[in-house]
Amino acid sequence: MERISALIPEEISPNVKNFLLITRAWPDIAGINNSKISYPYKMYNKKLVIAVFDNMFIQGLTFIKDELITRLNEKGFNIETIQFKYKPKKVIIKNDKEFKEISEKEKKVIQELVSKIKDEKLKKNFENALKSYFRIHTLKEFLNIE
Repeated sequence: MERISALIPEEISPNVKNFLLITRAWPDIAGINNSKISYPYKMYNKKLVIAVFDNMFIQGLTFIKDELITRLNEKGFNIETIQFKYKPKKVIIKNDKEFKEISEKEKKVIQELVSKIKDEKLKKNFENALKSYFRIHTLKEFLNIE
């Protein structure tokens, strides 16, 4: 696997490149738990803005702000200050209009798979699960064919 720095073109600004590298390293810098509630949002003039999903966690991250700056600078990023910003997680709700129709081939595959199940309740639940899957994904994706 290639390093992310090798994939970033040399033509982009150093600020953007550093931001991408910080984003990639964020779990190591902030820790696994803190990286689940926050992410690097933007960076300018040696200032890193961190988005936090819940206001409650901003205070806790503020207590370790100096430690985060130290870790960032130890990794070669020249950050002088960090600002925390509340940014709630976006929840995407799919409506029925975004679902596709199940093709005849997909219906046949569903029937073939559920026909092998003897327990009626399990059979119905598995059939519903497959129908839900095929409303979003294709048969090629199901068979892992590209």
